[in-house]
Amino acid sequence: YYGINGVKLLREGRAPADIIQTLIAADAGHRSRQVHILDARLRIAAHTGNPRRQIEVLFESYLDLARPKPKGDCGGGCKTSRGCALGNAAVEIPEDNEPLGAIVHDYKTEIRRRLRKLAREAGAREPDALGDALMLLMEGGYYTRLTFPQNSGPIAAITKAARTLVDA
Repeated sequence: YYGINGVKLLREGRAPADIIQTLIAADAGHRSRQVHILDARLRIAAHTGNPRRQIEVLFESYLDLARPKPKGDCGGGCKTSRGCALGNAAVEIPEDNEPLGAIVHDYKTEIRRRLRKLAREAGAREPDALGDALMLLMEGGYYTRLTFPQNSGPIAAITKAARTLVDA
């Protein structure tokens, strides 16, 4: 939505700050979004939404990813996610295979950096600790949901757990 409409407004010659105001005014979910606009004259504007809400939406969508989907929703039936593909691959990568191990490490490092940044933006007293706790919650959730059918176990409380961590 933002991309197509933002480009259209840029072509009309509107300023980035005006474009962002127009886009978020028409978007009920703007508190969970981030957008940056840079125009040809190097003017920039940004909307980072509400970091706390972004954390909540991340865990809400994470739980939704784990829900079994009816056959009609995914073209003939689909299974729930089996966890993080790179995390699963890491189990199979020999310790002496540094190039493959580095791919997983770099990816997980970026996830950690982003969660810590969101925690900092949310005003956490200890943003690095909160970011790491959120990452542990996410990583543990990948595998817990495999042991409890239909999200009936601890994974059902993942969004509430994330909120509790943010509030701590």
